[in-house]
Amino acid sequence: MSESSEFKIIRNISDVQPFVEHKKEIRFMRQNNGLMIGCYMFADSNTFDSPEAMECRGITFDENGDVVSRPLHKFFNVGERAWLMPQDLIEQEKTGEATLLEKMDGSMIATAWVKQKGGLLLRSKKSFASDVVFIARKIIDRPENENIAKFMREVSASGMTAIFELTAPEARIVVLYPKPALTLLHVRDNVTGQYVMTDHGHEIHSMIRKYNIPVVRRYEGMSVGGAIQSLEQMNEMEGYVIQFKSGLMAKLKCPWYLRLHRCVTFLRERDIAKLAIAEELDDVKAMLVESGVDLTPVEGVESRVKNILTEYLNEIEKIYSEDRYLERKDFALKHKGNEVFGLLMARYLGKEVPLVEWYSKNKLSQDFSLNVLADGVRSEELDMQTPKEKMRA
Repeated sequence: MSESSEFKIIRNISDVQPFVEHKKEIRFMRQNNGLMIGCYMFADSNTFDSPEAMECRGITFDENGDVVSRPLHKFFNVGERAWLMPQDLIEQEKTGEATLLEKMDGSMIATAWVKQKGGLLLRSKKSFASDVVFIARKIIDRPENENIAKFMREVSASGMTAIFELTAPEARIVVLYPKPALTLLHVRDNVTGQYVMTDHGHEIHSMIRKYNIPVVRRYEGMSVGGAIQSLEQMNEMEGYVIQFKSGLMAKLKCPWYLRLHRCVTFLRERDIAKLAIAEELDDVKAMLVESGVDLTPVEGVESRVKNILTEYLNEIEKIYSEDRYLERKDFALKHKGNEVFGLLMARYLGKEVPLVEWYSKNKLSQDFSLNVLADGVRSEELDMQTPKEKMRA
């Protein structure tokens, strides 16, 4: 599949869920506030093969099934997909306006508007109650940031989603940002999926000026080719996002960032599994493509991870569906000996099921060996250790 330049009209969960329900890695999970978030729990190279799947990166519906929040769709690194090769993007720029944005190294925070829940809600990719959401709430609660809160309310009440990047010392990934901040990345129409800031005549621009909202840096006058050439000299930042007016987007990360994120001489099966489960494999794939390495064995490990986690999720959902009406004590007694007992209890209590963390700690090293899949690949730039400080949504 190539990424479409048109986004699907989505008014209700029925416009998405039936088209992805065969994908066990994509789940629609009811939150404690009653809203439903549709998001991939893990992925492989076949997960995002339809317009509906590309939206399952946190799209959210209210108790009636109507869309209330539509954050960023899934997009990829330059070189990671056939339609995202550098020369193709350079050629596309000749026929369509392209914007170069700074790729900030933080966490996504998006808005949702639910009148019955008090109006404005903040959320990360998978949760309304993650650590980064709490940090974002503290930021907009400060008197000096009242303008951001007002902007969020006006945008979300108008049927759009404001998408910010949270950067903060306590949520550091690689790049150090000195103080907590929210920077506007995009505003999306909930129904059409349009990134309205690409329309220079849209009312969103007057709203941004009205509230004096900090906006992600745009590199005016820089071409796609120029951006690619500038990467070697880039320091202290992650890279660029290329966005065409059609909505097509791609990530372009600089060697400085990748060197800090990845630094060993080989790719072992277990290393790939760790990266896949931590959603950090995309950067390595792009680098391997650039180095001429065959991705087949890497994607094979990625698919195995997805299949294993899917089996665990299926087991948890099956047990929960059969015994959800038991009293808590009876449910606990019945399943006390199950290896996923803690996960079952989390599902029973309506909490987020920490499957990825549990599997990484208890099972991954048993299922994946230290066999080397690729050797001698940019030894100074690859590191398979997952950054421990990374805060997951």
